[in-house]
Amino acid sequence: MNKNMVKKIAYYGVFAAVAIIIAWIERQIPLPIPIPGVKLGLANVVVVIILYAFNPRWAISISVLRVILVSLLFGGPSAAIYALVGAMAAFIAMFLVKKAKIFGIIGVSVAGGVAHGVAQVFTGMILLETPALIYYTPFLMITGVVTGVLVGYTAGFALRNIKVIQRVGRL
Repeated sequence: MNKNMVKKIAYYGVFAAVAIIIAWIERQIPLPIPIPGVKLGLANVVVVIILYAFNPRWAISISVLRVILVSLLFGGPSAAIYALVGAMAAFIAMFLVKKAKIFGIIGVSVAGGVAHGVAQVFTGMILLETPALIYYTPFLMITGVVTGVLVGYTAGFALRNIKVIQRVGRL
């Protein structure tokens, strides 16, 4: 195995661990929002950073790995389904918006936050056979915009100010 491959594997492991730790910490902080299921999604800062500094394959694989491990450690099967569907929708939206070069990093993150919420509503509608959940969509879209701005701003700040990540992104 060459030196570059070892470096990439090490960074991949560090990013996956950081995303899992952030997700765990976030689960410990109750939000003063009376909407069930709303979280800040701070672990997605890692996914956005990787999407910009490395490549989409790393971003999607770390996102999936994080969801699976966090669900196994701290959640259950139904939480895993919602989280996985939301993460996939968020990644697809972010990837497409980034590729289209329509918005900057904050817009990309907002697209991911909104897609995550909408996907979870539709997943709930299907799994629970409850079409009335559609009325929950506007609330999750609003929170997706707010959390997307927070995540995008934080990821952009990190990319601008952490020189090591910028340098490693060119491997």
